[in-house]
Parts: sequence; C-alpha cells; structure tokens
Amino acid sequence: MQAMARLTRILATFAAVAIGAAAQIEIFIVYDNTAAEPGFIEDWGFSAVVSSGGSKILFDSGADPDVFMRNLRRLDIDPASITAAVISHHHADHRGGIFRFTLKNRSAPVYFLDSFPGEVFDLARAVAMRVQRVKAPQEIAPGIFTTGEIPGRIPEQALVVKSSSGMVILIGCGHPGVAKMVEAAARQHPSERIRLLLGGFHMMRWSEEQIQAEIERLKALGVEQVAPAHCTGERAKRLFRRAWGPGYLACGAGRRIVVR
Repeated sequence: MQAMARLTRILATFAAVAIGAAAQIEIFIVYDNTAAEPGFIEDWGFSAVVSSGGSKILFDSGADPDVFMRNLRRLDIDPASITAAVISHHHADHRGGIFRFTLKNRSAPVYFLDSFPGEVFDLARAVAMRVQRVKAPQEIAPGIFTTGEIPGRIPEQALVVKSSSGMVILIGCGHPGVAKMVEAAARQHPSERIRLLLGGFHMMRWSEEQIQAEIERLKALGVEQVAPAHCTGERAKRLFRRAWGPGYLACGAGRRIVVR
C-alpha cells in the first residue's frame, strides 16, 4: 500500500509538471522594510524574484534603484537572466527600480496595468521599455499568470505561480483588500490549492478586529501558508503568526523561500 501511495504521488507530480505547474518554485525577497540576511539593505518598498519552470519573473522593484540593484547583486541574480517583470501598482515604492533594470535588460517585457498614470508610461518610453499593458488576466509564462486589474481605490494586479502542490500568490500592497485579491485568483484558478500567499498586506492602520476578520476570510479560502512583508504592519504580522503557526514564513530582504 505504501509503495502504491508513493507511486501515486510521483505520477501526480509528473502530471502537474506536464500541464504547466512547476515541481518547485524559488522566491527571493529582493526588497523589503526589513533585512533577513547580513549585507542586505532594508528600505520601504517591496520586490521579489520568482524562479519557476525555467522562467524568472521580477515582481515589483522597490523604491530606490541603487538599493534594488545592490540587493539583486547580493542575491547573485543577474538582471539579464530575468525573463519578465510585473509591477503590481503604480506607487513609487514598487516601481522605483524598474527603469534602471530596463537599462540592464532590454529584452524582458514589463507588465504594467493599463490604468497606470501617464507619467509612468512616459518614463518607460524614455528608457525604451517593452511595456505590456494589462487589463484582463493572462498567462505571462508557462504556469505563471497575472490576475489582471483588481479594482479598488488603488487598483493592483497579483502574480499567480502554479506548483505541483498548489498556487503561490504574490501581492504588492493589497490595496484592493488582501482577501479580495485572493478571491480573484481563486476564481481564475478554481482547481488550485492556495499553497502560499506572500507580499504586502497593507494593514498598518487596521484594528485587531479588522485584521482578525481578514484572517478568517483567508482561512476560509484555504490559504495554507502566509509570508507577510512590507506594509503589513507589526500588529498584523503578530496575528498572522498566531493564526498560521508553522505555516507563517518570515520575509525580509535576502530571504529565499522554496515551495515544492
């Protein structure tokens, strides 16, 4: 029986890879308010690089181009190795390094929401960036998707990456609401478990009652692991740690997270 169960798991993994889900995902936190490893600079903003199935996706690019590039080098990630970039929303602490990045990588498409202010597109044209304007959900690499624009006071897009054990959802700030963004990803990929939710949750000014209500919504959605970063706030991080226990993962610049 044990041998049969093991064979079933192996076959399921091969099947997932065959339909576009990577067996393993690596996430490198490039930019965050805290530093997880010596030699990394902490600063207000967020950026991560996701490696999956031969693709390497930059998600957001922090605030300060110098800090962003230095932390990227510290992680031994060559900007030229990035296959595509996604900017979650137009705030400067999430797009500050993308124009410097383009000078190092002319071939990678950069996915901006169509609703970004005109000045962002002006800057992109100035560095000859390969901008892709996003409205609706789309696949940007095998097994890797943008949710498209999720409406809110400040619209955002999230990144969805499929692994053999479920999907990883990355969000920049969660301005439309973290649970709302997870719900959008779940509707778009209804057969997928939610293996990990990572990014900024924007709960710095929330009360404990508001945070707890959002936690209950995320639990009901089946989120298995959480990795709060950036604008989540210390109170919210404490409550998420209490709610998820071993399923809580710390972020910070320099952190490497592996999802199998």
